[in-house]
Amino acid sequence: MKETKNLKLKKPDPEDFYNVEDFNSNMDILDADQAQQDEAILQAQQQLEEARQALATATQRLETAEQAIQGHTTAIQSHAGNNTIHVTQAEKDGWNAKAAKGDKGDKGDTGPAGPKGEPGTYYGTCSTEADVANKIVVCDGFVLKPG
Repeated sequence: MKETKNLKLKKPDPEDFYNVEDFNSNMDILDADQAQQDEAILQAQQQLEEARQALATATQRLETAEQAIQGHTTAIQSHAGNNTIHVTQAEKDGWNAKAAKGDKGDKGDTGPAGPKGEPGTYYGTCSTEADVANKIVVCDGFVLKPG
């Protein structure tokens, strides 16, 4: 009598007599193999569902992080572009050009005389919100003038 390659089921030859025990033994082998396959499929399905849930959680966290980053990016861009609270480079350059000429203009404070006795005009960075709104610089020994 021959056997199948994988499950070793009994294969009677044409000249063999049919034996019910051989038939029942083959059915038991098939049944056991099917049960193992069913269990493997069930475990794979459970693992797949766990992976899907983990992916959904990770995706949700990523979306939340992306929203937070976008919110921070928008706030930073808004802050950086606000010329009401920041002195622009053009303003600084203009003020410094006037200061180099000794021209008080309409902004800045005239400070003590420079090294050759000329009046000095000084500009700096604002340090408080009120100063920023008025573009005022506070320096010891100087009189504040809104600009």
